[in-house]
Order: sequence, then structure tokens, then C-alpha cells
Amino acid sequence: MGAVFAVIVIVVLLGIIAVARSLKVVQQYEKGVIYRFGQVLPELRGPGLHAIRPIGDRMAKVNMQIIAMAVPAQEGITRDNVTVRVDAVVYFRVVDPIKATVNVQNYMFAVSQQAQTSLRSIIGQSEMDQLLAERESVNRELRRIIDEPTEGPWGIRVERVEINSTLVMPVPVELLRFFEKMAPGPAHPEHEPPEEIEDLGDAEVAAAEAAISSAHVPELEEASVPSTPEVENAVTPEVREVTAPDLAARDAAAQDRA
Repeated sequence: MGAVFAVIVIVVLLGIIAVARSLKVVQQYEKGVIYRFGQVLPELRGPGLHAIRPIGDRMAKVNMQIIAMAVPAQEGITRDNVTVRVDAVVYFRVVDPIKATVNVQNYMFAVSQQAQTSLRSIIGQSEMDQLLAERESVNRELRRIIDEPTEGPWGIRVERVEINSTLVMPVPVELLRFFEKMAPGPAHPEHEPPEEIEDLGDAEVAAAEAAISSAHVPELEEASVPSTPEVENAVTPEVREVTAPDLAARDAAAQDRA
């Protein structure tokens, strides 16, 4: 009797577990995707109570509500070389539950990453005035960039994108001081570069060359050097030998004249 009661209890427990696994409740804002032995059934389950097979079937519930996701602030340089920091909010929802569960592992994380990369891209394509004054056009372009790769492959539709704040990043003071040190100082007069020679045209250069070639330069005549008399033709006076008697006669003649 006790064994029969134990069997009945076990059967009841298995029945309760089977019924719990077979009955699924889908909320009004959800869609149910049925996997039968790992294969997706094309028929979706709407809101309400649904019975599935206790063995082999599994239901994945997908939220169809619009989700507001905050995009972390992204830094970038605009087209006119201004460093800014921009954050945004993306509003999206699932339009194809099968694609959202099969084609992408975690569509929430995937949309967040796509929004961040798209925000950096739109910063680089825009100017500072557009980010501040033309918010509507920037929002539309950002929505188009995010929605293009998400709706077709992932079944996610971006409804709206809003940029909430734009922070202009000032240039660090240390960077300004660095450029000030690297900038060349005023040139001193003694170090001023020489004035450039006036660039003459081809016509002026040709005229100058023609004038130089036609100029008459007088030839130097060979200087005449007086000829040096030859030593061989020089006349040497004859030296006469004077004897002692001649000297005595000359002295006597000098005394007579006295």
C-alpha cells in the first residue's frame, strides 16, 4: 500500500512538472519564439496562455517595447578641428523577434556599440556650428547611420536619436605653453636674411649677355724694353805704363812754370 502511494505521488509530481513546462504565459508587450529541438518555428506566439510540448520545445520571449538606451559620451574632433564631447540617447524596438534572437547574440549590446561608433562618425563629419545649431538634421543623420545595419540583419528599428549635450573640450594649457616654446622668436637685424636679388626675366638676361659679348676690350701692346749694350763691344781706355823718369820730368816742368 505504501509503495502504491509513493508511485502515485511521483506520477502527480511529474504531471505537475510537465504541465508547468507546457504552459507558457506571454505578456501583452512580448512575442514568443518557439524552438523545437533547436529549430525555430516560423509561427510566433502572441499575448496569452500557450501550451507547448514539455519535451523538445522551448519558448524565448522577446520584448517588443521601445527601449531608451543612453549612449556614453564620445570624444572626437569635428570637421573644423574642434575637440568636442557628445552624448546621445537612442530609442529603438524589435520588429522581427526571430532575427533579434537568431542573428545576433545580444541585440542590446550590439545596438549600444553601433550607436557609439556612429556617434563618433557623425562628430567627424560635422562642424561645430552644426552640432550646436542644427540638432534636428544631425539627429536624423545619426538615426539613419545607426538604423542602416541594424534593421535588416538584426530586426531592430531605430525610432529616434537625440543628442542631450555637446561639451567643447578646451586645449590644455600645457600644450599651449609647448607650442609657445617651440615657436621661433622675432628676428634680429643682424640675423636678418639678405635681400633677394631681383629676378630678371629671360629678355633682360639675354640683353645683358649680348651687351657683354659686343663690348670692345683694348688689347695690351707689348712694352718695349731698351736693349742692353753688349759688354763685348764696350771700348776700354788703354792704360799707359808710367815710368819713374817721366814722373821726374813732369815735376821739373811744374817747377819751371812756377
